[in-house]
Amino acid sequence: FVGLPLLCGRLEGDTKAALRRLVETYQLEVRLTPNQDLLLCNIGAPQRSSLKRELAAIGFATPETTTPLARHAIACPALPTCGLAITEAERILPSVVERLESQLAGMGIERPVLVRMTGCPNGCARPYMAEVGLVGSGVGEYQLWLGGTPGLTQLARPFLQRLPLEQLESTLEPLFQAWRDRGGRSSFGDFVGQLGDPAVAALLASAG
Repeated sequence: FVGLPLLCGRLEGDTKAALRRLVETYQLEVRLTPNQDLLLCNIGAPQRSSLKRELAAIGFATPETTTPLARHAIACPALPTCGLAITEAERILPSVVERLESQLAGMGIERPVLVRMTGCPNGCARPYMAEVGLVGSGVGEYQLWLGGTPGLTQLARPFLQRLPLEQLESTLEPLFQAWRDRGGRSSFGDFVGQLGDPAVAALLASAG
């Protein structure tokens, strides 16, 4: 089998048509993962080299090199297809991931952070177990949930009720800096839990 990363589960245009052709040609089994990615299964040994070449030709030469944040980030469909959505999620998740990746790289932080984003409090992308959960609470505004874990074994906790998305980096920077200065040996979610809610709230409030 081979796993193909699809940020937000989006597959369209020429890439979608090419994958359909490969599935039909090689008679592959298709599986969808809980992380909105794609598995092509039951690849026969004689097919491997030719399928690898054809996947590379449509942009999947090295699917394993997807950045860690993008690999595990999830958003719900939200606007414009969900009638419950208060604000955006799936359509803007790629830009949010890029912004956070740039921020972490600029701060010298190499460990990834598990990000989940939804357009309303129903939580269809499981934001309440993410290290950084963004839950739509108004147009362009999100509840900020922190303290989940990469393995989704711990619930996050709400710290801000209406965070304007343009203030995301500046709000998280003091907390990321404290995590980095602590050595970053534990995951970000574990660090938030170890720090304790009052200290986390104080760092968020200190954001410039």
